[in-house]
Amino acid sequence: MINPGQFAIGDTISLSDGFNYQPLPQFQPEVFARVQPTDVGKRKAFDKGMEQMAAEGTVQILRSLDDLDFLAAAVGRLQFDVLEFRLRNEYRVETRLEPLSYACSAWLVGDLDTFRAPSDAMIVKDHRDRPIVLFRSPWSKTFAKEHNPDHDLLEMG
Repeated sequence: MINPGQFAIGDTISLSDGFNYQPLPQFQPEVFARVQPTDVGKRKAFDKGMEQMAAEGTVQILRSLDDLDFLAAAVGRLQFDVLEFRLRNEYRVETRLEPLSYACSAWLVGDLDTFRAPSDAMIVKDHRDRPIVLFRSPWSKTFAKEHNPDHDLLEMG
């Protein structure tokens, strides 16, 4: 079969309808990093690589509320090594990866304007623009839950 870029690894071709796979599971991220291309001229390739690896489940992609920063979220540090290696070798993009000192996260359900985040927390958004709170410790997450009774903090996954 000739493939002019229409199919990717994992695609399924079927002659009948009704073929359905369950989505790949996502696990609660425990490590976070800010990721940027070292050469802004490679931004298009960087964006394409980040989107591809997020689709494959290598990392989860988060963005700052102002859309200026990309953050990568993963279960373990090794996933960041894979991210950097693949961006460099498959997309020809060198990156600067800045580890962040957050240890847990949760989706925020409720009015973002009335949520009182702990001083050591950071609010970002996922690929569907849902707000996510990053916490430096489980204690900080518990504190936020207790002091925001009109909001829910849901486990990511």
